[in-house]
Amino acid sequence: MKKIILFLFALILFASPTFAASYYGCASAAINADSTFCTTPTGSCAGDDPVTAATALAGTHSLFANGCTITVPEELVMTAAKLSNKDDGTAMVDGGQFTVTTTGWTQTTTHVTAAIEAGGTTGAALAISGNANLNPVFTLTASASTGGSASLMCGVTTSHTNGTLVIDGAGTITGGSQVSAYGFYSTGAGPVTITGNAVANIAPGIVSNGGPIAITGNCTGSNTANIGHGCNALNTGAITITGSIIAGDRAVGAAGKIVWTPTAPSDGVTGHYVSFDGAGTPVYAGKNTDDVAKALTTFYYIDPTDGSSDQGTASAGSGGGGAWGF
Repeated sequence: MKKIILFLFALILFASPTFAASYYGCASAAINADSTFCTTPTGSCAGDDPVTAATALAGTHSLFANGCTITVPEELVMTAAKLSNKDDGTAMVDGGQFTVTTTGWTQTTTHVTAAIEAGGTTGAALAISGNANLNPVFTLTASASTGGSASLMCGVTTSHTNGTLVIDGAGTITGGSQVSAYGFYSTGAGPVTITGNAVANIAPGIVSNGGPIAITGNCTGSNTANIGHGCNALNTGAITITGSIIAGDRAVGAAGKIVWTPTAPSDGVTGHYVSFDGAGTPVYAGKNTDDVAKALTTFYYIDPTDGSSDQGTASAGSGGGGAWGF
């Protein structure tokens, strides 16, 4: 009888799912190297009880940079609950970074699945760069990406110059609590496609200040900050939105160089939908009882301060302009 009980106990033990844990960077190395992460942080990029890569990347754990620079190598396919450089209240430090550098890559299989969370010390939680011309050059399946609490402490930044960066997962990309702590920030010439929603906090959710971004999802403005647009295209940046643009209490849903294909209003959808013809004249503005929404087919600039629109020339209003819904 005792042997049967012991056998059943062992069966339950080994059949149980992997429980979620937190591991902390204790070496600046590849994310899939043994001893990159430790169980107990003891300071910046330091810790006790190192774990194997198989343990750290089991799929259910939160991984903290803890002051280390941790690289994502080519061909890696991995899942984590979260990648973060934010202090979680233990003996770890705020800061460090996870990095992806695509230069020299020759394949399209590199894929990270995780929520991304930024802190307030040393830059984006996940920084992407490189010039590999692949499609996709890198795929991030993000359940969320959240900006941090200081200038340019973004959830994800990219300066890649070639190849398409793909972000999917239908998560929410949320701005942080400082005006330039964006949820996602693009400064390179390389294109980006995003499936998910962008929501502003104090900072915008998604910002393009370089190559084009195409988002399938909604862009929602801030309820607390008048520069917090859900999606914001700065300078040469441009954003194509297939979805809804929804204003918050303090900021319009999108600003800058915007091409908008609205989602048709339906029951349960809050807000209005606005589009403009070639002369910049409003031709459609309807509530959710209407069933047709016209699409923008060219770039428009709309000043978020007064809603005035202009085709082909940027508005001089502060914060740029942007197609908007209210």
